[in-house]
Amino acid sequence: MQTQFRTVEVRRYDDTLRVTDPVDLLGYLTSLPEADTPGVAAKLADAVEAAFRRSAVFAIAKTSELLIARR
Repeated sequence: MQTQFRTVEVRRYDDTLRVTDPVDLLGYLTSLPEADTPGVAAKLADAVEAAFRRSAVFAIAKTSELLIARR
């Protein structure tokens, strides 16, 4: 982008997504292509169940970036 614009600014936003419903987390995980592999969905279900036994909230660190380009 720097070859096409005079200035390019990157603004980074770090955040945490807090999942409180294991059904939501498992639904997302089983929607990924990797979950189509035989046996993976069951392993994911076991892992989600174990995670929610340890804590009522599953935290996921996430980052978003905003690019601002000016000519």
